[in-house]
Amino acid sequence: MRIRLKHFFLILLTFVLVVSAFPASVLAGPQIPPTAEGPGFILPDSPLFFLDEVKQNIRIFLAIRPQDKAEVFNSIAGERIAELRYMLARNNQKGIEISLKGISQNTQGAADSLAEAQFRGNNVEKLAEDINTDIKRRQEGLDVLLASSTGELKTMVLGTQTSVYDSKAKVVNGLSQGKKEIEMKEDKGKQAEEKIKNSSENSKEVLDKLGILKKQTSESFDKSIKSREDVLRKANSSGDKVKIKEHKALLEAEKAKKEKTANLYKKVEEKFKEYKAAQDELNSLLKSSAITAQ
Repeated sequence: MRIRLKHFFLILLTFVLVVSAFPASVLAGPQIPPTAEGPGFILPDSPLFFLDEVKQNIRIFLAIRPQDKAEVFNSIAGERIAELRYMLARNNQKGIEISLKGISQNTQGAADSLAEAQFRGNNVEKLAEDINTDIKRRQEGLDVLLASSTGELKTMVLGTQTSVYDSKAKVVNGLSQGKKEIEMKEDKGKQAEEKIKNSSENSKEVLDKLGILKKQTSESFDKSIKSREDVLRKANSSGDKVKIKEHKALLEAEKAKKEKTANLYKKVEEKFKEYKAAQDELNSLLKSSAITAQ
């Protein structure tokens, strides 16, 4: 029995959608914990993902009140972080970028819509609590991802976290005064801790690069010294006292430069180690303070 053309395309479309809905069987890189929300039916790595975006735009358009739009934006942000898990599992860089961008933009949309509802005189305290709770849960997932990320992925996650913190600050404004103060204090502490942690990691990278540069510089001096020693030996063989004196002075000067450079590298390394130790201690104190406050 021959399959009609429209049936063929229907089967093909179903296949694409089903394949898009399943993650890779092997985790290919950094991951985030399971999320409370579920992904959209079409994932960011699908050629049909634009249909999902059209659907979301329609949902936002049909939400008349700003508080309704805030709920829709918040829901979409939840879908995007759920989709991020799938994209990380597949190690799909484009999909990861789309998901992270979606988290930032929709969290910002939720915050801006909530702020508009509050400006209009609506009581948004309960909605602000719900959205704030969702944001905090998503931040925890991004924190886990950030801790295991490197390179370009780490840069993208940091950008998303910064954007989410900014949006969260707007959402927190809708809470009661007491809850608002608590949230603001916690957020400032977490941001400070994260900055110190990242700065500490950067210090380690500097120390590693400094060690490599120190080794390369030392090897370069060794080659130069060996070359001058060879020239001096030739001068000694010729018996030319003027040349012997000249090349001997050049050799001693090269050895002195090597020693001075090594001492400078040592001083820089010691300063960076002290700086990193102070950062680690401060980071530890911030963590213990946060635990005590809780």
